[in-house]
Amino acid sequence: MEATTQRTQVERILLVSSNPDDEYSILRWCLDALQGTEFPELHIMTVLPEMDFSIKRWLSQQPQNPQLEEWVLEESSLRERWQPIAQEAGVELFIHVCFGKLFYDVIQYAQQHEVDLVIRPIKEDRSNPQALLFDSHSMHLLRKCPIPLFLYKIGSDLPFESVMASVDVSLEELGEADSHMDLNQKIFQWAQWLQPEEPIHITHAWQEGVEFYAKHWSTNLSENEFNELSELTFQQHQKALNQSIKPFKFNQKPVVHYLNGEAVDSIRLATKSLQADVLVMGTLTNPGLAGFLIGSTAEQVMESIDCSVLALKPQGFVSPIPELEKKPSRRRQVATD
Repeated sequence: MEATTQRTQVERILLVSSNPDDEYSILRWCLDALQGTEFPELHIMTVLPEMDFSIKRWLSQQPQNPQLEEWVLEESSLRERWQPIAQEAGVELFIHVCFGKLFYDVIQYAQQHEVDLVIRPIKEDRSNPQALLFDSHSMHLLRKCPIPLFLYKIGSDLPFESVMASVDVSLEELGEADSHMDLNQKIFQWAQWLQPEEPIHITHAWQEGVEFYAKHWSTNLSENEFNELSELTFQQHQKALNQSIKPFKFNQKPVVHYLNGEAVDSIRLATKSLQADVLVMGTLTNPGLAGFLIGSTAEQVMESIDCSVLALKPQGFVSPIPELEKKPSRRRQVATD
């Protein structure tokens, strides 16, 4: 199959903001990423905690007590100072502040405005060494967001220096040689979009299980037979991964790493050894299995790593969050004119 150049077109980004003092670097990165596109838009969204109904009703009944409105205006004004920066970059900036559930409202807004990428900055809790980098809001977004989701660790180097793409493959003898192909191509596209100038690192974690077979199935397996079986298993994974890599035209030849071992530990160790700024990975094996993560591998990886993550869904994934009516889009108007 002849290699072709695939490009990721990002014209509309949704940045989920919680503390603008920590987010200036990622804001500038978003504006730079939108340069050269036809209709660049940056949407800034802040979701304030949903109030208990009784408190909200009590506040609404108080005469001349616009506390909720003042809270919204205050949060909006904190981000309005970004308008001149966006105008100078030639990017249209939209600011939206609301009360609600973060994952629910973000997904609805992202679908309604047809954004290409959702970014949520994450701040590490340095006061608690046991705290996980990604909280429950991030995990809900991971499971339910149909749009590419970038969970950015605040303080990471920008632009990114080391991007790691983790892919899975199906072995030919299982009759599923192409089941991961489309998602892998999507992972390569986004990894190259994040780091277009330097080689990306492609990792594939596989567990041969030869030790298990030798122990439980055959006590007479010689050392040569054991090594032969191990080599055969590796070659099968290598061939399947090459089939995923071959159709994609990379800007720079990628560096491929085969990780022999349990997937979660292998990926975690690889992000550390490669000093990865970003891990790009898929979060679903089959769009027909709603909510089914890779044997919970994706969630376990999220609980064990300490770098930014760009999470992608396969073609055909439908979010359980109901969609709202689409907002008018300049892109759609041009396409239909």
